[in-house]
Amino acid sequence: MTSSQRPLVVILGNEYDAADHAILFPRVRQLGVEIIRIHPDDLVTRFDRRKTGFWHHGREIHPRLVIGWVYEDILYRGMQQLEAFERAGVPVLNTARTLFCGQNKYLNTAMLHAAGVPHLPVISGRDDAGLEPWLEQHGYPLVCKPIGGFGGNGLRKISTRAELAAALDEIRASDEDYYLQPFVENPGRDIRVLCVNYEPVVALYRYAATGNWITNTIAGGTPQPMETMSGDLRDIARRASMAVNARISGVDVTEDLRTGSLRIFETNTCPSSEPNFTLMNRPPVALHALAEYIAAIALHGPSRIDAWRPELAGV
Repeated sequence: MTSSQRPLVVILGNEYDAADHAILFPRVRQLGVEIIRIHPDDLVTRFDRRKTGFWHHGREIHPRLVIGWVYEDILYRGMQQLEAFERAGVPVLNTARTLFCGQNKYLNTAMLHAAGVPHLPVISGRDDAGLEPWLEQHGYPLVCKPIGGFGGNGLRKISTRAELAAALDEIRASDEDYYLQPFVENPGRDIRVLCVNYEPVVALYRYAATGNWITNTIAGGTPQPMETMSGDLRDIARRASMAVNARISGVDVTEDLRTGSLRIFETNTCPSSEPNFTLMNRPPVALHALAEYIAAIALHGPSRIDAWRPELAGV
């Protein structure tokens, strides 16, 4: 079967995750499905009479499935295109709404909270009049995060009232909302759980570099494999993924040494995998599971969106 005869899957995204795609795409093609990446700038949509058509480099495309992998500067353009695909009857994972809510820390927290998923306390807004009672309850140190962003960018640890005042001044100057969490005493690491169709596939520890507290690999953190996931970790990761409706997700979990409990930082809706597995010298099982999921939907139809599970594919 030639590539033009195979069912087509489109990843709407850019080259930033090319390392992941270099693993994912051959695996999907081995399973009998064609897959391509399209940048939102290269997609043309035609609304003709009762038909919605999608065109790429002058050729009309008919994908069986579209994967939403847009963020940062291509998020909003990509969201409108993902919504158009979905309205035209094409299955979309993750959806425009999932990506928007997942990449906004305020909304991410709101969804976790509404679903009853254990997470860190948060206070967010522009008026600092309500900060004092919250500070009396939680104290210092705090972590200040931008509402948007990824990879640990813009995170800062705040240990004094003067540092908080300076941070709030900067946030006001940029016309943004503050987003504060208590700093949680942890073992110098956090946990990233990669989920496919809400199901935890693999987990890894991420250790902060010496003298630092940010664990993201892109910020100098070091990943280490977690050989076995506990039932509690699986449960909280699954619940966090479902709360944000992220069928493809990376759930960030902290181990609270004070309470001995697991709590969620956030659910990432465009999680990179390849750098971690390369650094750990481990097979990229999360990408293999995602390939199986994508192929099952493209070959057998939308009924597999809910029905597929990692164990069914031997992952």
